[in-house]
Amino acid sequence: MALLFSGWLISNAAFVVSALFLYRLTRVVLQDDEMARVSTLLYCFNPASVFMSSLYTESIFAMFTFGALFYLYTSREVIAVLFFMMATSTRSNGILAVGYIGWNVFLYIGKKYYSGISVKNVIHSVMKTMMGIIYVALIVSPYVGIQYYGYVLYCSDNPRPWCSKRIPSIYSFVQDFYW
Repeated sequence: MALLFSGWLISNAAFVVSALFLYRLTRVVLQDDEMARVSTLLYCFNPASVFMSSLYTESIFAMFTFGALFYLYTSREVIAVLFFMMATSTRSNGILAVGYIGWNVFLYIGKKYYSGISVKNVIHSVMKTMMGIIYVALIVSPYVGIQYYGYVLYCSDNPRPWCSKRIPSIYSFVQDFYW
């Protein structure tokens, strides 16, 4: 019973924190307090919010994702990447966050290009691209780690059918076989 209560408490606390991050993110992106309040209220009071208070990863994933986006939009990339990594640790679709990093790099290079081509701008663009590649690798690393762990655990002694695939994926197997 204590374990169920702990899970419920963690999910609800993460939901509250995710709502706070959404509010802060909306204020930063839209520069509008009223829109931030309305969007946060709509997020909190909608039919799907039942998943946020159940023993499920949705609220934890939302907390890390909204937090990462907030930190990314406030130019704190390292913290954003750590939050994206935690989101990917929580749910496999967290790997889609690499799109935000790619877009951020693309915008940076575009700004450097339009401010004039110089050796300094090219070097900064290359450095930003290299950091982007490192960030992408970090964001994807929890997914790869979980895949590797599943492979070592289930494909050593008595291999499951997914172990012999060209790119073995425990996620795909579980979704196909059990869902």
